[in-house]
Amino acid sequence: MKNVGEYEGDEIVQLYFHDVLASRTRPIKELEGFKLVSLKPGKKKTIKFNLSTEQLAFYDKDMNLIVEPGAFEVI
Repeated sequence: MKNVGEYEGDEIVQLYFHDVLASRTRPIKELEGFKLVSLKPGKKKTIKFNLSTEQLAFYDKDMNLIVEPGAFEVI
């Protein structure tokens, strides 16, 4: 992220993910992290998030908490 303006600014960076092919209907986007970032003019910063396995888990039809193998989109 980079502040290309002439004033200091704040931005809330949000991390969403989407389970591409789940066995159950899943939300299109799930918010799994956010950070408030302040940047002075002309400055840039790399933002990193750590996703845990538990954040990708959901309950199956038998109410077991599972993580299915497959692809996830990070948005």
